[in-house]
Amino acid sequence: MIYWFKVLLLLIFLSSYIIAQDYKPGELLVLSKHSLINALIQSPTSSQSQLFLDQYNIKSIKKVTVKKPSSVHSSISPLLTFDENGMYQLEFEDTTLDMEQVATDFESSRDIVWAQPNYIYTLQSTPNDPAYLSMQWNMPMIHYDDDVFAYVEGNSSVVVAVIDSGIDLTHPDLQDAVWTNPNEIPDNGIDDDENGYIDDVRGWNFIDKNNDPSDDNSHGSHVSGIIAAKTNNQIGMAGICSGCSVMTLKSSDKDGRLTSLDVYFAIFYAVNNGANILNLSFGADQSNLDTDSEHIMKYSIDMALSNDCLVIAAAGNISSDVSNFVPASYEGVIAVSSIGHTGVFADNYSNFGDRIDITAPGGTGGNVPASHNIYSTIPNSTYDSYSGTSMAAPHIAGMAGLLMSTYPDITSSDVKKALFNSATDLGDSEKDPLYGHGMIHVKHALTYLDTEGPVFDHDHLTQAAKANDILITATAIDAMKSSSLPIVTLFYRYTIDNVPISLWHTATMTKLGDDYSYTISNSDDAVTAIDYYFQAIDLKPNETHLPVSAPKEFYTIMLNTELGSLQSISDINSLKVFGPLGEQSAMLTGPNPFNPAIESTYIQYELSQDADINLYIYSISGESLWHRHFSSGDPQGGTASFHSIEWSGRNDFGEVVANGPYILYLIARTDSDTKIIKTKILVLK
Repeated sequence: MIYWFKVLLLLIFLSSYIIAQDYKPGELLVLSKHSLINALIQSPTSSQSQLFLDQYNIKSIKKVTVKKPSSVHSSISPLLTFDENGMYQLEFEDTTLDMEQVATDFESSRDIVWAQPNYIYTLQSTPNDPAYLSMQWNMPMIHYDDDVFAYVEGNSSVVVAVIDSGIDLTHPDLQDAVWTNPNEIPDNGIDDDENGYIDDVRGWNFIDKNNDPSDDNSHGSHVSGIIAAKTNNQIGMAGICSGCSVMTLKSSDKDGRLTSLDVYFAIFYAVNNGANILNLSFGADQSNLDTDSEHIMKYSIDMALSNDCLVIAAAGNISSDVSNFVPASYEGVIAVSSIGHTGVFADNYSNFGDRIDITAPGGTGGNVPASHNIYSTIPNSTYDSYSGTSMAAPHIAGMAGLLMSTYPDITSSDVKKALFNSATDLGDSEKDPLYGHGMIHVKHALTYLDTEGPVFDHDHLTQAAKANDILITATAIDAMKSSSLPIVTLFYRYTIDNVPISLWHTATMTKLGDDYSYTISNSDDAVTAIDYYFQAIDLKPNETHLPVSAPKEFYTIMLNTELGSLQSISDINSLKVFGPLGEQSAMLTGPNPFNPAIESTYIQYELSQDADINLYIYSISGESLWHRHFSSGDPQGGTASFHSIEWSGRNDFGEVVANGPYILYLIARTDSDTKIIKTKILVLK
């Protein structure tokens, strides 16, 4: 709501003063006890109002409103004594006023809790010439090695809010990373989720006050690419947390300038809409101001921290002490300094000081080849190399997203411990003013929280029929929730009368959630036994894990001719899984393809006997999206009858999946049999 107020008297203006920090001309933010602002609005001729109106020609008064998060952690609640109900934005006719002096004058009233200019912050990067994928030197430097790249990826349920200049929504390396609001129906002109923003399907533009967060500067797209550019698509570059979602909150204009108020709104939006991580690649030096001059920035960040959001900020590019640089200097924020392509602190631009928490590649900066800076995405589906602590911060944001994807139950405090305690110490022993705890180390951070290794188990099959294929199954449950880890390798060999007739064969077992399987081929009637054992490995080097019931050397399956003669009898009573058209028909899904916006698909199968059922839906890249379990005898899906299980096209977090093919697995188990069935479902919106 905007209250317009015109002063009719001849007013006396204050003389101008030197501006200590840039701010939006003619704007003041105040927290009032209501009586003063109410008087200015309702009783402009009162003596109380005249005290201010005789000095300032106030053009407009706008009440600042935000939606509060639904929960606040009680451990940090003392920070949150701020009453947003009394916050106002005042605009003055005279845009040449020294707003810091105006703020001081307003604070002289007992009815004003505080007052501040609407400060301006700048993006912390420097552009350079176009570069190529081979110039991503930053990835091996932080130990984003092949064994990490191949086995660990981000999860779309982990949301990194990038408060910046926007994003290239159609960039081939970014379009899959753009967060979409699951509770908003596109283009219907209605605020479906009642969060105060109409049709905010892909974030929000706080500059133009609309739902198009497209990038008109390039900085936001560059930062977003470092965090979550798509991997394995044979183009462009690799992001650190490919698969994570980037919530785009455009708060910077085309010139790279952000205001206190726009950042305040963006941070509240991020927390209210489920962001796990905030990346703040902007800032301003406030060395000429009182330490508490910036009220709403500090409050909004405290609010985010109190809701277990991880807040990461660029340390700044003015070769100065970060203690004066906002927001990186705030307690609880991870302040990130920068190193160049040689792995040394970028002393030609990066800020430093005791508040530095960690360092990451930000490029060498200055007059250097593009290959010495950070390569990432920019608008118009292209790429460029920039340098700055703006580029270092998203390395940490991406790494935090990777940790949250791999360990879904960890807190922001756990993430900090993993980042800081696993970092490569580069400067003085332990924490120092240049590198903080050290340089980010991706592999060590991922393994830091994996203290136990996988819990691996297997039911030993002691006998089987001769000249028949043998299904071996196992389970491996690990703290690391990766679609590819742990990797379980099966070693097996054939024997005749206890004499091995082959070397050890190796096979990587098929992974479905925590379940692993492999079928050993055996058509030789002369073979009397098969020996086998397992190894389960994760990212920890030189570590292998055996089943809890493992013998000292290996398991043995005795092959019996008599079991073979009974095979035809057991086949009659063995578990069968088939479709609705009889035992010779396949499991069906229909409609297929289907549009989740208007319909569901149904997984249709029949069991020949009661069985324990697990249904999994995976993306093509192997990310687990949806899981349903029915115990043996459960009439919903585990009995010897026909079943039709609905899938709405949403993942386990309630988010509608993207267009494309998905893999459906059905695993049916009885005490003596296991069946695994695989098919595809196509989502087409």
